[in-house]
Amino acid sequence: MLSSKQKQNIDRCLVEVAKIARKGKWSAKDARWTGLLVVMCVLDESNGWIYASPAVPESRDYPHDIMPTKGDHLSVGLFQQQVPMWGTAKDCMAPETSTWKFVSALMAQGLTRYRSKRSYQAVQAVQRSFDSRGYNYLAQLPRALVFLKGHWAKAVAEAAK
Repeated sequence: MLSSKQKQNIDRCLVEVAKIARKGKWSAKDARWTGLLVVMCVLDESNGWIYASPAVPESRDYPHDIMPTKGDHLSVGLFQQQVPMWGTAKDCMAPETSTWKFVSALMAQGLTRYRSKRSYQAVQAVQRSFDSRGYNYLAQLPRALVFLKGHWAKAVAEAAK
């Protein structure tokens, strides 16, 4: 069960996806697909918490929910993006900017098209997690589908404002 804070963090990502899709005039199916990929990734990487890292001291300067005693290398934020590979600590800690970076990486590989690849493989192609098959993301698919069903319409409406 996600807390209201976790839901709020993931909702911020979905609003950003909806804004990107709106600007790019994507089909509704492609936008929702990309939203699903974002939710799968965030649920696996951080379970909706914004992580700072002791290995990235400047990450503590930005809003965060959790500061573990041991850091996962240089990974921070909702997507556990590595600084500086994904950008600055500021970029990786901000839900909107980190979502934009993740979606941009999906777009660069042509993975924002509906069913361009299996969902978990699309996320793995961008994240390159420890499980080269991406099964860690596949494990999040049921939760991500339920979350998306309850939150996507609200994100689209918010993005249209």
